[in-house]
Order: sequence, then C-alpha cells, then structure tokens
Amino acid sequence: TKVCSIYAEVLNLAKNKVSITDDFFKLGGNSILAIVLLYKLQQEFKINLNDIFRLRTVRNIVKFAKFATTNLPHRLSQIKYIYNRLSSYTAENSTSMQIKTSKYLQQLNQIKLINQFKRISHVLITGATGLLGIHILYQLLHETQYKIYLLVRGTSDHDAYIRLNNKFVYYFNNNLDEYQDRIVTFASDLEKPNFNLSTKQYQKLISNVDSIIHSAALVKHYGDYTTFYNANVQATINLLELAKLTALKDFHYISTLSVLTNGYIPNCHYHVFTEDDSDFQLENSANIYSQTKREGELVTIKYREFGVKSNIYRVGNLFLNSKNSLIQENIEESAFFIRIKTLWAMGVMPKELSKVEISPVDSTASAIIKLFAQQHLSNNIFHVANPHICNLDKLFIQYNSNIQIVTLDKFIDVILTQLKCSVNHEDIMLFMLHQMWLEEINLDQLTQIVIFQNKTDHILAKLGFNWHCITKEMFAPIIDIIKK
Repeated sequence: TKVCSIYAEVLNLAKNKVSITDDFFKLGGNSILAIVLLYKLQQEFKINLNDIFRLRTVRNIVKFAKFATTNLPHRLSQIKYIYNRLSSYTAENSTSMQIKTSKYLQQLNQIKLINQFKRISHVLITGATGLLGIHILYQLLHETQYKIYLLVRGTSDHDAYIRLNNKFVYYFNNNLDEYQDRIVTFASDLEKPNFNLSTKQYQKLISNVDSIIHSAALVKHYGDYTTFYNANVQATINLLELAKLTALKDFHYISTLSVLTNGYIPNCHYHVFTEDDSDFQLENSANIYSQTKREGELVTIKYREFGVKSNIYRVGNLFLNSKNSLIQENIEESAFFIRIKTLWAMGVMPKELSKVEISPVDSTASAIIKLFAQQHLSNNIFHVANPHICNLDKLFIQYNSNIQIVTLDKFIDVILTQLKCSVNHEDIMLFMLHQMWLEEINLDQLTQIVIFQNKTDHILAKLGFNWHCITKEMFAPIIDIIKK
C-alpha cells in the first residue's frame, strides 16, 4: 500500500488507480520521474535506479526490494566518512603499487615510436551523430583523404544522411554536401545481424573497409541491462565480426576511463591503473554504462585471437569544443553539465569535488586520429584524457564572487537543508545520482583508484599532439547557459 501510494503520487494519479501490476513507464514514467520515485522509495527500501528500470511494477518492487535500515541523511553522513577515509589511502600504504608505478614510469624512456602509417584508404565510423563521433568524422574529412562509410540510424539511407548532416551543421556550421564524393551513409541498426543492411551493402563494407572506428554507444548511466548490453556489447561483437572479414582486420574501440573507477577491488585500499591493465574486475559495479563498456573492451581483446588488430581508447570527461566552446546539442543529458549547473544553483563549491578532468572533444578526436593510423601501435590500450586538471572553484569565482568554497562536510549539510526546503530538489537528486551517492555503500570495501596516462601522453607528444588547459574564455558560454 505504501509503495502504491508513492507510485501514484509520483505519476500524479489517484491512489486507487494504481494496480500492483502496472508498469511505471507505461503509465507515463520517464527517467526524471524515476529519479523522483527513487528518492521517495529510498526512505523505505534498499533500491537503486537500475532496479526501478528492471522491476518496473509495484509487485516486483515489493517482492525484491529489502527494507532500508538507513535513510538519506545517514547515507550522506557516510559519504563524508568515505571521502575522509579514501583520502588517507596513498601509495605509501601499498608497496606493490609503488613498485608498479616505478616500473611503469621507467618504461616510458624505452618507448621507441616508428612513425609509419597503415595502408588505410577506406574507414568505417559508427556513432557519427554523437558528440565524439561527429568530431572524429570532422577530423578525418579535414586531415585525411580517406573515403568514409557511416552507419547511422534512419528509415532510409537518405534519412540517415539528413540526420548526420544536421548534426554536422550544428557543430561546425558547415554542410556535408561538399564531401559527397568521400562519404557513404547507410541506414543501419548495429544491434542486428549484418546491421540490417542488404547483402549487397554488407558485402560492399567487407570489400572496401580497411579500418573501423567504433564510437557508437548508449551513454546514459542508468536503465535496463539488456538494452545496454545490446547497444554496447552486441553491437561491438557485430562490428568485430565484420572486421574479421575485412582485408586489414583493423578495429578501434572507443571506451571510457570510468571502466576503471566504477567499483572497488576486494581487499585493496589503493590501486593504480595504467594502459597496460586489461585483465581486471571491479566489484559492485553499479553503473550499467561503464559495466557494458568494460564488457565491450573484453570482447574487443578476445577477437585478437581471430586476427583482428585492435586498439582501445579510454576517453575522459568529454565536454565543449576548445575552439568555439560549443557544447553537445542535448546538453541536459550530460552528467557533467548537471553537476556544474547544480553547484552553481546551490551557490557552494566543495573543495573535494572542485578538481575535475575536462577533455575538449575536438582535442580528444584529434588525439585518436593521431594514434589510430600508426602501423606499430596496434593491440594497445590508450588513456586519452586531458592531463591538465581544471579547478572549478577558481573558474566559478571568476564569474561569481559570491560562490562559497566549502568543505565536503559543509556541502552535504547544505544539500540536506535545501532538500528539506525543496530547493533545487530535482537537480540535487540528479547530482547525487551521477555522483553515485544514491547507491548502497559497503564501508569495508573502499579503493582509492589512481589512473596513469603518461604512456599515452608520451606517444602523443612524439606525434606532435599536446593538450591545452581549460581557460575562462572556453568556459564562458557554458556559464551563460547555466545562468539562463
């Protein structure tokens, strides 16, 4: 009865009009309402957002969700403890990680780069309507003479091209029509066998494609596992099957650094990840996006047994174009944008969360293009992220001197106060969701994870690429949007 009442309240239905078998999403629920439902249910039950997508009905929620022994204020007090605890875990406490770090840094001087290009003339790109994919397409059109095949969702090849062209115009204020002789767009579904292409179209890819750049992914951070598996793993398998049949068998998988941070390592308080780490498993992986991207990495490595030469690019926090400060079209879906918007609205910035990595998407695309065509850089993992850490507190103060810089303890107190007053309620819940603060926490299983990318940066520097710092001027358009 309690769950029915909450369920109906969130959907603004009369209490008596909710059946225990009604599907939340078929009654009008969406991801935002699911977060509201989660907030209310967590007062009574142990449940996370992915559970709501999975369980969907009152009956299933009551059947599978356990009663909570703690409430939100108690959980937030645990967050204070976790940050204090993790900050005490350092390399000095781990001899094995000190040795690993030392060996890794010593090997940098032994890297010898033979600047020799692969025999590539035809490239297949997936995800070209996405933020990174469209920038990779732009880089290839401007930096190479490759013929480019594009697999895009659409009702027809023409419809797929129109969708792609609209994105290109938005990001670059330019039309794809002038590149008609270099691009071929197929309406497709990566999750289906042969991408739902005709036999003739699929055979054309086999005969012509030299290299595949797989940028497509479902990038939301919550939802149904099967949906994520099909988009992020099955689609990757289907593309690897195509790569097996091509002449060069060259495959490039765009992953994310979050595959290294989403969870903990049992009985390990401090751990270093480098580009050499491919065989590992994190426990308590609550982020389905990161989990399925990790599974995509594993199948990519597996297909090396079939002669497919592959690289994996774990990218960082993609945000804005460094040249025009343009941000992604669907900005409200960006977890990072939600984060900074909420902090701005609350008027406080916790010191512990102020240092962030921001990778300009155009720079990320450029770095990947520098790496992918190198003959002697196959079967590698690269950490493609901006090494120049951005201080959000300093940026915010330049735009608003009234922003308070506080400790995490004080920040959490502000959250509790504003939640009680229903101030910025929805934004705060979204912020906590993306910080993973709404998940169950095992205080006995905490790992301070450090990610190294020195090897990738070293190679990129030899190829003539260097990252830029995030400046006040780059960030100005984002602050304007937040103010509006």
